[in-house]
Amino acid sequence: MIIFSDSIFSTKKLCLGLLVCFAASVGCVPSESVQDSSSAHICMQHAEAQNDAQTIVPDEPLQVYVMICGHSNWESVETWCEAEVSGQDITISSRFDYRTTSKTVLTICYNKVAACDLPALSEGTYTVIHGETEKELVVPSDEVLDCSRVQGYL
Repeated sequence: MIIFSDSIFSTKKLCLGLLVCFAASVGCVPSESVQDSSSAHICMQHAEAQNDAQTIVPDEPLQVYVMICGHSNWESVETWCEAEVSGQDITISSRFDYRTTSKTVLTICYNKVAACDLPALSEGTYTVIHGETEKELVVPSDEVLDCSRVQGYL
């Protein structure tokens, strides 16, 4: 049986406390998030497409892309996206987690993209909901979408 005396236990707590203080002093940068941003752009294309411009046709699974403008001081960007269909509503949720650095922020936009799958849609009119933004999507669509270009986003 091992028994720790109070003095050894107190020394362990002191060492742990010093380690935490040291970690805080070396500049642990907290993570930040952008979630369901109203400034995001949404694009959809067929899951099998390889950045080809196309229209949306019924009964084929889709890939959803959510793009936001990241900054030059973002690092370790992790993206998350989810798309759900409920009746005629398509709800897209997205999150971009990142850490900021002390680098100077340039005015250049660095596109950050999250991708997720959307099941095949039947013919009809849908409301695409992302955060507080709503847009209409008609399937089949006459609009040509090209997710490899910013102009292809809704």
